[in-house]
Amino acid sequence: RFEGGSCPYDWRGMSVCGNPALLSRQAGIGHPVLYSGSRFEGEQKNLNKATSYNVEVILQHVDLDKDILSGYLSITGLVEEVPTLTTFFEGEIIGQHHPFLTRKWDADEEVDKKQWSKFPKFLRYAKSFNSDDFDYGMLAIDDVVFMRWKVDLAVTNCVDT
Repeated sequence: RFEGGSCPYDWRGMSVCGNPALLSRQAGIGHPVLYSGSRFEGEQKNLNKATSYNVEVILQHVDLDKDILSGYLSITGLVEEVPTLTTFFEGEIIGQHHPFLTRKWDADEEVDKKQWSKFPKFLRYAKSFNSDDFDYGMLAIDDVVFMRWKVDLAVTNCVDT
């Protein structure tokens, strides 16, 4: 199981591949880099070990009305037997439809807070993220997008990325 908010990795090296104009954030525009077909490249650093891996994410489907997405995550060098491991994932964009609290996969508030707190940008929300009156509208104007991903299956050798 891989969940974006639960993974002890540093994704700060990720960059958007494509139109640089999409990187600007304008009020009321939503998430300009999240669209079907968008591609991201970067480095995934394991914070528990001194290792890092090249990664590529290709979004296949993005539905901003429902705050869901799916796509492929490819990691190079993770396991020796498979030089590039590609998995299909489904994800939720944290917001009105999908709160920070997972409420599935045996995750409770304590687990969620511990995992989300690994991301420095979450710390401003740590005290109020489980409040009934949490303002998810703040996330719409933030400069980051919080997501929860769940890997459904490995598709290595099935997808040409």
